[in-house]
Amino acid sequence: MERSDNSRPESIDARPNSKECLSCRIMGTGVLAGTGSYAIWQSRAAAPGSPGQKKIVAGLGLGTLELYLIISNY
Repeated sequence: MERSDNSRPESIDARPNSKECLSCRIMGTGVLAGTGSYAIWQSRAAAPGSPGQKKIVAGLGLGTLELYLIISNY
């Protein structure tokens, strides 16, 4: 299946014709930012868990916040 150079998959080109309501976008942004922030909060020194677990949680938190920033600027 060949595509011309100008064609893009619909999933990537969904932003200009987005049908999401404003409240859905606000909720999605809040969930991603909140989840990432909570994961980073749980990786602090006083939180329960081993140092390895805290590093994993911190990585997941940073990844979630990075995803939030990518999606919100798309």
